[in-house]
Amino acid sequence: GLRYGPPLLNHTSTTSTSTNNDTSTSTAVSSVSWLEEQYGQYRAKHFGPEVIRRLLCGTSVLSSDRFHTHYEAATKVRALLTQQFHQLFTTHEIDAILLPTTLTYPPPPILLQQQQQQQDYSSSTASMANDIMTVPISLAGLPSISIPIHQTTTATNDNEHNTTDTAIGMQIVGAKFSEDLILQIAASLQTKSNNDNSQLS
Repeated sequence: GLRYGPPLLNHTSTTSTSTNNDTSTSTAVSSVSWLEEQYGQYRAKHFGPEVIRRLLCGTSVLSSDRFHTHYEAATKVRALLTQQFHQLFTTHEIDAILLPTTLTYPPPPILLQQQQQQQDYSSSTASMANDIMTVPISLAGLPSISIPIHQTTTATNDNEHNTTDTAIGMQIVGAKFSEDLILQIAASLQTKSNNDNSQLS
């Protein structure tokens, strides 16, 4: 397959058939182009299991037997979201929206490795549910940017102060064609976050 399957090693394949000691050999030219083969090799090597899983979900939704039940319903939701966001920015005169990128903190890398080795798909389901903060923005076609905001917490244990620095993702969403504005807001917020973090440390 082009998106996620194993790459084809050869462009041609040779088949032999034998009937009554008469052997005929035919060569069939593969229908996969060189560029498609390169795509297949790169994606099979570099795409992780979560990316492949989401590609499979998208392919399944666009299949002919689910097109009317899934895709058409999704287009109606997309049109409704676009209309609501447009009213939010125009009627209420809002310049930008600041909201979390995800609902939870990012898991430690060692935990992700353990989940992949154990093929724990429950974490994948939770990861898809965590996209609820970013998917509406994408469906509405609005510009947005996600930046890390440092959060420093201090815990006291046995007269010892332990300081932990955690970065959480915050996204800035603007109206259509307001990329310059959200980039300016993002730069200002990140500069302030870095200054506050350096003062606390």
